[in-house]
Formats: sequence, C-alpha cells, structure tokens
Amino acid sequence: MHTKILLTLPLLLWLFSPVVAAKKKKNKLNRLALAALLVKDGYVRRAEVVLSKVNLKNKKLNKVRFFTLRGVVYLKLTKYENSTVSLEKSLKAGQKDAMVYLFLAQSYFQLKKYQKALNAILKAPEKAEEQAGTFLLKAQCYWKLKQKSQAYITLVNGRKKHPQVLQMHRLQILLLMELRLYREAMKVGREYLKKVTDSTEPFLMLGDALRKGRQYTEAARFLEEARLRFQDDQKVLLLLARVYLEGGKLFSAAVILERAALRDRKLLVEAAELYRRSRRLWRAFHVNARVLNQKAKFRQRLGLLIQLQRFEEAATLEPRLSRLGLLRQQKLRYALAFAYFKTSRMKDTLRLLRGNTERGLFRKAIALRKAIQTCRQRK
Repeated sequence: MHTKILLTLPLLLWLFSPVVAAKKKKNKLNRLALAALLVKDGYVRRAEVVLSKVNLKNKKLNKVRFFTLRGVVYLKLTKYENSTVSLEKSLKAGQKDAMVYLFLAQSYFQLKKYQKALNAILKAPEKAEEQAGTFLLKAQCYWKLKQKSQAYITLVNGRKKHPQVLQMHRLQILLLMELRLYREAMKVGREYLKKVTDSTEPFLMLGDALRKGRQYTEAARFLEEARLRFQDDQKVLLLLARVYLEGGKLFSAAVILERAALRDRKLLVEAAELYRRSRRLWRAFHVNARVLNQKAKFRQRLGLLIQLQRFEEAATLEPRLSRLGLLRQQKLRYALAFAYFKTSRMKDTLRLLRGNTERGLFRKAIALRKAIQTCRQRK
C-alpha cells in the first residue's frame, strides 16, 4: 500500500504567493507563477513544460521556489528520481519549509529507499505529526526495514492522533497478522468493522489475512458474518470457499461454491469435484448435470459413474466422449477401458488399452491385461 501525502494549505499558499496570477512583469512572463497556477488547477504536465523553459542562469530566479515547485510537479507525475533531485536542491538553496522533507520522503519511499525516506520524515517531526499520511508512510518504512515494533508503535500513535483515518486500522491489522498476534488483530479488526459498515472490503481483508495465517476457523467466522450481511456477495463466497478448502472442510467448501455457481455456472465443475472429494458422490453427480461445458461435464461424469460403480452407464459414454475428442486423453481411455472390463467386454477393454504409454497408466494397463488373461484362463 503506497501512501500519498496531500499538499497542505501552508505550502500551497507559499507556492502560489506573492503572485496570485500569471502576469507579465516588465514584458516578461512570470513562469513560476504560471506553473504554480497550473499545478493548483490540476494541469501538472503543462506546469512541467512551463518549468522546463525557465532560465536557470537568470540571477534573479528564486531557486528555492523553482526547485520546490519542480520537485512537487515531478512527484505528482511519478518521476521520483527527478523529484528527489529537485527537492534536495531546494533544500540546499535555502528552503526552510519542513513540508518539503515530507515530499522528499514520499519520493524516496517510491524508490524503495526506505531509510532515506525515514530520515527525511524525522527531520520534520512537527509537520509529520499533523499529517495522517506521514504516520502511514513512516510505519511502512519501519516495516520494510524489518523494524516491526517501531512500525507498530507508529501506527498506535497515528491512530491516537488521527482516529478517523481507517488506513491506520488496515495497516495495523496486517502488521499484527505478520507478527502472528491473531487475537490482537481480531480485536483491532472488530473495531475496524464497526467503522466500515457498508463495504465487504474489511471482511475480505481480514478473512484473507487470517487465511494466510492459517487461522481458518476465525477467517470463516468473519466471512460467514459478511455472507449474511451482504447477501451472498460473490467475492465473499469465493474467499469463504477457499478458506474451507484450505482448512480441510471439503463439503463446506463445495456447498459455498455451489452457491456461488448460481451467478457463475463455470464454478459448477469445481463444486462437483469438491463434492466428489468429500465422498458426496450423488450430490456431485447432481451438480455435474448442470455443467454447461460439455468436455468438462463428461470428463467428470465418467469418473463419477466409475466411482459410483455404475459401469454400464459409464461404458455407454464412449460415443459422446469420442465426439468431444476426449478419448485422445489416455487417462480417459483407461477409465473407459476399466468400465468395459467391469462389464466383461474384454475386446473393447483391450481396444482402448492400445497405445497407452503414460508411465502410471502403462502399469495399470499391464495389470488390467493380466486380469483379462486370468479371466480367460478360468473359462
């Protein structure tokens, strides 16, 4: 998560004064004033063009103002290397406004120079206290530098100073998860949920963070609550199914995924597979009947019929499997051959076993041929 620090009123007033409009002075265009107005109105690229035409050899040029303004323009244009160079020059030229350090910190952070970003923030402690974004930026610098206790303290202080900034909660929760302090994370998470009541985002964030920490029971609780509150939101259902799956609750995952398939029928194949893996074979067969993708449907149906020991029905699928081009897959050819074997159709079994070269299936095919030979000898 990258934090943006907004221009504060004091620095804006400094940038746009004493000239409040671009005008001619002694028949010369005041480019700094024009660029400042362009930035103020949101025309940052135009401001860059105007600043590129400023004569740096002009002895009367206000270099502090010029380099500061250019540094801010580059920051807004995500030209972070250029921004750091200009802002550093403004400081060397005599810039005294502490906000420039915070802009400099942003640029360094985006360049992944976290220690330099942190150093810049520490040079403007009073301004940093005023900016909620700076607490976030500072905490992320500490986090990136593996100083997690300092990151946590920064976020706690930030929440006290700026309790209305919900990003503080989010970052604190993620940090607590990384520190494996799950109870504390859930406590902060509950506070977060009270403040964000109209969005699934906090539930998804908390649920996924708990999933990554393998706290599947708690993750499911959060997501089940979200499911009830937001009437089976699709993203919530998919994450909940994943939580149940990774937590080893295959049947629960299948039920949730089947629910999600009401809006996206492509999920029916996965739901049926989960029912199969949880040994709910008839439920899997029922779900499979609603699958639209014919290849996926009959590939799965063949396996289900064999697992249900409905070998006669499995054998009748050969024409359909052939039309769909599925019998080019050796795994399906072997499965169909097995169904024929179970229905005592040995010629068809041997026909389908021909050309089977995959290592695992090849051994199974040999075993099946031996079984056929044994059956014939008994006759």
